[in-house]
Amino acid sequence: APCKIGFRYLEDGTKVRISRGGNSSGTVIPKPELAKQRRVPLPTSDDGYVQTTPVNVVHEVTRETPADEEGSKANGDTALLELAMQNLNMETALRREYDAHQKKQNREYPIAKARRKREEFISNHAKFS
Repeated sequence: APCKIGFRYLEDGTKVRISRGGNSSGTVIPKPELAKQRRVPLPTSDDGYVQTTPVNVVHEVTRETPADEEGSKANGDTALLELAMQNLNMETALRREYDAHQKKQNREYPIAKARRKREEFISNHAKFS
């Protein structure tokens, strides 16, 4: 049966695999050659370099760059800022709508409900002391 393995370092700094567990001997177990090989080889180009990104993805245009006009970077930043403000306004409006819905349902937030129940409990039991 296979045993559990762990990694330790020898005195010379070499990293080795050892057996581990309750009844293990702590023996150094070398990694099998079969496990050192890749199951699927990396694709290589004609000149021998490893290709990790497909060519069609490399040449795909994912972003339009603004024309080299004066102030084009500032215009891009302004557009980005406007978009961020729109998102913030939308988030604020949704939060207000949710709060109004909760009030309409006559529900309390969990913390407020717990605080109210605790105060009721204390006031009810204070009468008997």
